[in-house]
Amino acid sequence: MSEIRVSQISVYPIKSTTGIHLSHALVEPHGLAFDRRFVVAKLDGSFITGRSHPKLLQIHSALMTGGLHLRAPQMPELDLHYRQFESNYTDLKIWNDSMQGQRCGERADQWFSRYLNEPVQLLYYGPATRRDRVEYQELEAGPVSFADGYPLLLISQASLDDLNQRLQQPVAMAQFRPNLVFKGCQPYAEDSWQRIRIGEVEFEITTPCSRCVLTTVNPDKIDPASGEVYPDTAGQPLATLANYRQGDDGQVYFGQNLVALNSGKISQYDSVEVLQSQTAPIYRDHAPLLQQPQLKGHSWQSGQLASLQCVSVRQETRDVKTFTFKLMPPIDAQTDYQPGQFVCLELEIDGQPVHRNYTLSSSPTRPGRLSITVKRVDGGRVSNCLNDHQQPGDIN
Repeated sequence: MSEIRVSQISVYPIKSTTGIHLSHALVEPHGLAFDRRFVVAKLDGSFITGRSHPKLLQIHSALMTGGLHLRAPQMPELDLHYRQFESNYTDLKIWNDSMQGQRCGERADQWFSRYLNEPVQLLYYGPATRRDRVEYQELEAGPVSFADGYPLLLISQASLDDLNQRLQQPVAMAQFRPNLVFKGCQPYAEDSWQRIRIGEVEFEITTPCSRCVLTTVNPDKIDPASGEVYPDTAGQPLATLANYRQGDDGQVYFGQNLVALNSGKISQYDSVEVLQSQTAPIYRDHAPLLQQPQLKGHSWQSGQLASLQCVSVRQETRDVKTFTFKLMPPIDAQTDYQPGQFVCLELEIDGQPVHRNYTLSSSPTRPGRLSITVKRVDGGRVSNCLNDHQQPGDIN
């Protein structure tokens, strides 16, 4: 059995906006650093999300020293600086939790109001903000940011792959907005985890994550001007999940909520150690796997894990070879890239995963092909492994 490892770490600085993929993250009592530390609210203090305002899903943010950089369709870019936030706080309510949110200033409020075409305000989880999650079994109440209920959410890649085999059109992991994605386990293995260790941190699995209509919204299929969701996203994948992941309470579950038991650093490709297991719930399965799912790919996003199949190996010189790969479904084979971009390859050498970055060659003549040129070097584990063992047909 392959080792379970972290394949993706994501934070969503502003609630309901696009996530950022990270190679490392600091785990704090509230969750991952920078995760859901901002929220957009109406002037009466009630929070808003992509459920009612899908245009939020098209806001992209980038972490910068001392703040956040924002961009959105048909909007000027905006830089937020923590030191410029107002010192006063205002009432904020997220679901049944009441708290105080720090005001980010008039510029931020105007930017979001203009983008959403209604008066709103941007609030920050400031030093004086306090919001406690509920107690869970042996775990006492603890802090949580502006997430719905728990600090962290995990899903295995195998679970998404299993779901996509039940759909006519596959969906991307982004529609479920997890913080942590794993590979190397069976579908829904996370249902039976109770306590795990990643890097320096132990986590307690608290409850399965109940899913809502937001999972049916594909950010790539939203009209940037009106925020209208195109009809072909309606109902899926929630409708299929309801046929095989519905609990006795009527809720649909996909993924697991978790709480960090200590602070520390975690990294992409860290191993996942299952310290304690629990009995997984049993769901009635009325959504059989499709024999021939009609796969429609989606573009390869920065930081996203993908499988590559070697299609050719060309000997350039005695010590240099060019390897050409194709992207495997559900990633779109027509994905474009620019010369100078790089790909991070993960190979298993002597039973351990090893990672190396290689610059992509200029765009090959056939679309959907990625090429790298690798030189054999003394002591080069990955370069020599590729030169000695990579053959057409191999999948990485």
